[in-house]
Amino acid sequence: MADALTRLVVDCRVVVKWKIPTEDHATAVEELLVDWEHQAVEGAVPNHFQSEVMSAFLCAYRGDRITADEAREAIGDLLALPFVLYDVAPLADRAFAIAQQYQQRAYDCLVQ
Repeated sequence: MADALTRLVVDCRVVVKWKIPTEDHATAVEELLVDWEHQAVEGAVPNHFQSEVMSAFLCAYRGDRITADEAREAIGDLLALPFVLYDVAPLADRAFAIAQQYQQRAYDCLVQ
């Protein structure tokens, strides 16, 4: 029987580092990418992930960390990856309550 695949919820800040190796801690997240490429893990992201990726690369471009062409290429590459998308709407009320209780950002509290 095959081992169960580990599913990880991947933060946008992690995948940005896959494309901008000069970012802080970029080498630390490289191992996750290698694990994914070897199908040791499966990446799951909230359904607003695509807009987060676009925004992150727009900020990197505006901050002169990458060119516009590099940003467009990175966005295309990352949005083509086979992430498992999950809908955050059913989790919104619970995420709000957790965020309120623990003084956190709501999107960091999206848990099932």
